[in-house]
Amino acid sequence: MRNIRWGAVALAFAVLSTAAWAQETDGRTDGPEGSEIGKGGYVRQHGNGHFSLMLDWGAAILSDGSANDTPFVLGGTASFWADDWVVLDLSGEYLFDVKGFEALVGPRFRTPFYPLALSGGLKAGALFLGDRGLPGDATQTYFTLSPQVGLELTIIDRIPFGLTYALDIPIGADQVVNRIFLSIGYKF
Repeated sequence: MRNIRWGAVALAFAVLSTAAWAQETDGRTDGPEGSEIGKGGYVRQHGNGHFSLMLDWGAAILSDGSANDTPFVLGGTASFWADDWVVLDLSGEYLFDVKGFEALVGPRFRTPFYPLALSGGLKAGALFLGDRGLPGDATQTYFTLSPQVGLELTIIDRIPFGLTYALDIPIGADQVVNRIFLSIGYKF
């Protein structure tokens, strides 16, 4: 009888210690946000704290429809992914038609659906317009606001591919620039 009592006590300690250990590693998911990470239920998302580099190319058309050269745009974007919802972009584009360069920075807000996401943002920066060969034209610099909307597709979890429309509004200029471009890159 004595052995049965000690066996029951040993079994109770084994069960209780196993339950405590299981709770430590598996845990519950009703605690504070983030406490369940590493406890078996959730993993960190790939977008948190990552950077990406993108190659951008497309077309830029002035609001009056005039074109002196090829309306081609080529550039790149470096992005910091604070979260899957919020991305901070730094982009530079060369606009062949207006012989200009623009440097823009700003946030982009996106729906974190996989693999397709919608995005919208507002960037601001400088637009450096070159001499277009017209009388009175010279290199000019404008502060520019650029609202943007886009559609993104994530390929193989690390390769973002997007289609974006941007309306570049140079403050003080008499025309705006409509840009539509594709982007492909790699998310580190």
